[in-house]
Amino acid sequence: VIANVGIPISPLMQHSCIIALLCFVICESGFAALSQSALERAISKLLSNSPFGGASTSLHWPFIPASRKDSGTSNTSTAEALCSNLLHAADRRRLACCSQINGAALYLKNVKIENGKMVFFTGSEGISMNGADTSPFLPNRLPAITSVVRRKHINYVMPVEHRRQNFSASNCKSYFDGTLHVMGRLTTQNLYHAFNDNVMPLLTLVVMDAILQKDLLFAPRAQLIGFHPPADPEQVPHLGALLDAALPQSFTMGGSAEGMCFRRVAWGGGVKVVYQHLLGAVRRMSSDLLRELVLQAFNPPSPYLNIPYTDKDKEKIKNRVADSTTVSLTMATEAGNRRPMNIVIYSRGNAGGGRSIGNETLLQDRLRGLGARAVICCDFAGVTVSQQLGYGVHADAIIGLHGAGLINNIYAPRGAITVELKTIYGYGLTLFATSAEARGGSFVELNIKDYHIWGGPGKSRNRPMDDSLIGRIVASLNQVTREREKSEKADRKFKGSASTAMSKLIETNFRKDLFHHLKIPDGRTGDIVIYPYPTEPL
Repeated sequence: VIANVGIPISPLMQHSCIIALLCFVICESGFAALSQSALERAISKLLSNSPFGGASTSLHWPFIPASRKDSGTSNTSTAEALCSNLLHAADRRRLACCSQINGAALYLKNVKIENGKMVFFTGSEGISMNGADTSPFLPNRLPAITSVVRRKHINYVMPVEHRRQNFSASNCKSYFDGTLHVMGRLTTQNLYHAFNDNVMPLLTLVVMDAILQKDLLFAPRAQLIGFHPPADPEQVPHLGALLDAALPQSFTMGGSAEGMCFRRVAWGGGVKVVYQHLLGAVRRMSSDLLRELVLQAFNPPSPYLNIPYTDKDKEKIKNRVADSTTVSLTMATEAGNRRPMNIVIYSRGNAGGGRSIGNETLLQDRLRGLGARAVICCDFAGVTVSQQLGYGVHADAIIGLHGAGLINNIYAPRGAITVELKTIYGYGLTLFATSAEARGGSFVELNIKDYHIWGGPGKSRNRPMDDSLIGRIVASLNQVTREREKSEKADRKFKGSASTAMSKLIETNFRKDLFHHLKIPDGRTGDIVIYPYPTEPL
C-alpha cells in the first residue's frame, strides 16, 4: 500500500498483506545489486528462468474494482476477494497476513525524516479518507518495528508529523529517488533465521515491485541504520553481507538520514514464505532472487572442482550407469552424458553431542566411491562467506542433521535434493522440506532416533554413522534421482494466455500438498520419507 499521507493502520496492514498474496503474478523481477550492470544481469537471468512468463502484465494496482455478490458491494477489490474467499482465518494467521503482529511492509511515498520523526506532506487542503469526510486521519506514529535479540523482543517506534503543505524536494536536505527499507533484525545469530526472517522477507518485497511498482524496480535501494539494535557479536556473517548486497546504500538515523526525503519508504519486512506451505509461487520466485543475488554479488567458487577425477573414475561411472541395479550418484547433462553429483555434508563436528554426529568422513568416502564429488562443510572460522556460499549454490544434494546448515538449500540450484537426518530435534517440523520445495527440489527425511543416546543435561549424544545409515542415505539419493529422471517432462516452463497464467499462479500459490509422495516398501513405517519432486514443477 502506497500513501502520500497517513492512513488508518489496520486497513493499511490488511491491504498490504493482501497485496503480498498478489505478488505471485510476476513477469519481471530483480533486486538492487552492487552495480547497475550486475542488477541488469541478475534480472535478465531471473526472467529467462521464470516459469510464469505468460502472467498478465496489465494487472492494475493497488486495487481492481470487482463485484462480489456475497457482500452486496461493488467496490471490493480483486485482492480482497482473493484473501477473503480462498483463505480461512487460520490460514491468514499462518501467512502473517491481515495481521499487525507479523504483517507485511507499509509503503510510504515522498516522506521526510526530521528530528526523529517521519514527516508526511498532506497538502494544503488536508486529505479525504473517503468521499464524504474531508478531515485527514493523523496517526501519531507508525506501527512498531520489532527486532529479536537472544529471544528478547525490542520494539522501535517513530512518531509521525503531518504538514499541510505540498511535497517539494526543495524542503529536503537531499532527495533519494528510490526506496529506503526500514526493517528489524530477527535472531541474527542463527543461520536459518538470518535467511528466513531477514533476507527472504526483504526479497519478497522486491518480487512485489516486479509487478506492482515497476517504476521503482530498478531504482536505488538503501537501508536505515540505527533503527534496530547494533549487530549481535555472534551474528552470522552471511546476513550483513547479503543485506549489503541487496541494499548497497545506507542512511543512519540521527545522522545521514536527518533532513533527507525519500521517494518511497518500505516500513517493515515482507511475508515470511518458508514458515507455511502456502504461497508457493512467492516462495519460489523469492528464492530465485536469493540465488541470483548470491551469484551476482559474490560469484562463489565451487569447492567441488577441487576433487580430482581420473579417467578410471569416469569409466566406473559409465559402467554403473549401464547396470541399472548399481547405484550411480551422477546427473544427466543436457548433452546426454553423465556427470558426478555435487554433494555437500553440512557438519557440526564429529563429537556426537547435540546435533552433531561422528564418522561423516565414512559417508563422504562412500559417496565419492559411487561417482559423486562429495565434500564436508566447513571449518566456518577459516572459510569466507563467499566460500561458504559456494557449497550451497553449486550443490546437487545437501545432507545433514536437522538444522545443520540445511537452510543453504534455499539458494541451491533448481532441483537440488535435501536429505535431513532427524533424531529428537525438530522431528515434527517440515521447515527444510518447504525450503527444498522453493527450489523445485526433492526432500528426504530419515528417522535416526535410534542413534540418539539419552543422558543427563547436556550429556545426550548421537551414535556415529555406520554402514546401515550410510546405506539408507545412498539408497534414498539413488531412488530420488531415478524416480525424477523417469518422470522428467520435456518442458517445465509454464506458457499460456494471461488469464490461464493467472489461474495457474493462484493454484500454485494456494497448494498445500507440496510434494508427490513415494512409498518405500521396506516395512519400517516412518523410517524413511521421500518426496521425489514437487507437485507443481518449476
